[in-house]
Amino acid sequence: METFDFGKKKIVSVIFDLSLSHEQGQRVIDLIKKQMVEIIVEKDEELLFFIASKNNVFPKGCGNSIQQIDSYVELPDFNLSHTFRRSITNLLETVEDVDKALLFITDRFEEKYKGHYRSLFDMKRYKKAEYDVYFIEINNYSKILQSIAFMYEGKYKSIKSANDFKSALKELGVV
Repeated sequence: METFDFGKKKIVSVIFDLSLSHEQGQRVIDLIKKQMVEIIVEKDEELLFFIASKNNVFPKGCGNSIQQIDSYVELPDFNLSHTFRRSITNLLETVEDVDKALLFITDRFEEKYKGHYRSLFDMKRYKKAEYDVYFIEINNYSKILQSIAFMYEGKYKSIKSANDFKSALKELGVV
């Protein structure tokens, strides 16, 4: 296992499950990414975000983390299962001596897919729980997703607008 000298308090692996929806003339994902960068700047080396995609590696500093956020574009062959596996594997095997969290952000959860979502989070049951799990649902409230969060000892927050993302992270204790 490679160990980075992060000198950080927390690294958060982020999984976006967002539609192409817009608020106030901007894409929801862009509003969230903007707030993520604001948090990194505010926390000044205390927190980094990792975006699980094909070519990203864990950031070694604020600049790397901001670059990942700014350059993130959902891939045409986006596979939620693959993204979860990559996020969890990196959290468990790549980083030591920091607090770790998995943050799942969605605005398109549908109850008919509850089995799929449960199977994704089932991975935590079989791995040593070395990370916290957080769920943020935008523009929707689902008792099913909330129950999945609690089943896997995670925290859940439903927000009405992407503009509430930063405050939701604070309320949940992510930042």
